[in-house]
Amino acid sequence: VLPDDAAARIDIIALNVTRAPLDDKKLRQAINYAVDKDAIIQNVLFGAGVPATSYLPLMAGHDPESPGYPFDLERARQLVAESNSPDGFEFEILTSVGDTVGSQVSQLVAAQLAEIGGTVTVAQLEPAVQTERHTVDVDYDAAKSYYTTDIIDPSQLSTFAVLGEDDFKAMWTNYNNEEVDELIRAAQSETDPDARLEMYHQIQAMHLDDAPFIFLFYPSGRSATHNYVKNFHILPTGNYRLYETWRDDV
Repeated sequence: VLPDDAAARIDIIALNVTRAPLDDKKLRQAINYAVDKDAIIQNVLFGAGVPATSYLPLMAGHDPESPGYPFDLERARQLVAESNSPDGFEFEILTSVGDTVGSQVSQLVAAQLAEIGGTVTVAQLEPAVQTERHTVDVDYDAAKSYYTTDIIDPSQLSTFAVLGEDDFKAMWTNYNNEEVDELIRAAQSETDPDARLEMYHQIQAMHLDDAPFIFLFYPSGRSATHNYVKNFHILPTGNYRLYETWRDDV
């Protein structure tokens, strides 16, 4: 059961897994453990969200048992020591000018990663420039981003955000796990609901372990209206239906 204000959106920092130092899985895992999602949610979203635990937002197919990456500095430091960057690492996060939340989130992530030896810079670019570097040229280390879904089925986001052999290059992370790709394709044609759900749970677990994202948070779908606006609410898919809404001041 989803909360009344759940929205099918996930905020992430996409990691270019083909560019050093983020081509190292252990370092990507360390980064995830070192990011305090609860602190970000409280300080930036004022509590309006929950930590992200897989690539799927709070929607059909999401695995409620997925552990995500709980804040664990000791585990993060251990993984850094085992990584290819035991003496420290550096990379750049791209954000868009005008995206106040994205900038604040990225600055907090940069500050938190300093605790495990990270030297992380935040580059604020014009939106068109960031989009081109991230999604066209794929010329970046990391990029603050988010995505939503228009349908309740997990197949759409699995293709967009995870499938390596696709035009979207797994949300332009260059992530490509052949076993995961096979599961995604198999789930698309599986007709048994329970078997299909188990496939998506497996996909989430494998993608989480590979950590091509910094999994940040699922924001809520809260909204504010005047008292005279009735029955306005944001649907779990992120859209709304104004034909169901009315005002009683006329």
